[in-house]
Amino acid sequence: MKNNCFAIVAHACEELNSFAVLLRQRQLDAFHEVTTETNLRQYVSGWMFEKYVEAQLNPEEGYVAVWKFELSEESGAWRIVANNSISYTDYYEDVAVITAAENELEESLTRVIRVLEESYEVGHVFRTKIDKLLEESKEKA
Repeated sequence: MKNNCFAIVAHACEELNSFAVLLRQRQLDAFHEVTTETNLRQYVSGWMFEKYVEAQLNPEEGYVAVWKFELSEESGAWRIVANNSISYTDYYEDVAVITAAENELEESLTRVIRVLEESYEVGHVFRTKIDKLLEESKEKA
């Protein structure tokens, strides 16, 4: 793995951090808190890099909207999985699963970040689920 790969992954992380900032700015009334996290983990299957944004929908109910990508190595190639979820289990959708050669990593991560960002656009299934939970929370209040 070349050092350039670390720079490419770092850039993708910063793009997702920028998305979190936009969520904070645009949705102050919707989300109670927006956080980001980055992890490098060792599983039985091998190492995995994880980057995600969590937006707390309602502290009392515990719902969290999650935009996440995972990066690992599989058979000499990069494996990238991007997903959206509500509290990791209430709703879950893989929005991109990509196997990329080293020279395709930058383009693939750019595409993954774009897909994650687009999943919050009006009309997307994930956005609809978020809006529904937010509306239900307001009705209970």
